[in-house]
Amino acid sequence: MSWKNPKAYRPFLTDKGVKTRTSKYVKEWRKKFPKAHSLQAYSKATGVPLPIVKASYNRGMAAWRTGHRPGATAQQWGYARAASMLTCGKTHYTTDADLVKKAKKTAKARSWFNKTCKTSHVKYNK
Repeated sequence: MSWKNPKAYRPFLTDKGVKTRTSKYVKEWRKKFPKAHSLQAYSKATGVPLPIVKASYNRGMAAWRTGHRPGATAQQWGYARAASMLTCGKTHYTTDADLVKKAKKTAKARSWFNKTCKTSHVKYNK
């Protein structure tokens, strides 16, 4: 099934009735910014441009289709991916490293990541 087909993003039958668990990156994000619940709020709080936050979210939505925790929705997966990137989680250094590199071209995003990430000297994938 094509990734462009909306039917590809319907919930799995096995996800019904399963209790979900909040990602550790989302928990960390909510601790820092309890009122930031939208992608626009993520962008405003960090200074990372909105198109980059949206790109990370969209990648998370696409990754949900290939495999996810039972009960998690594609939207939850997307927000967790964006939160992981912004809180310097695993995706910050691996799959979304190209987005971080683009974001660091802006002064606000660069100061956010330098302040937030413990290892800001890590080289990113080219």
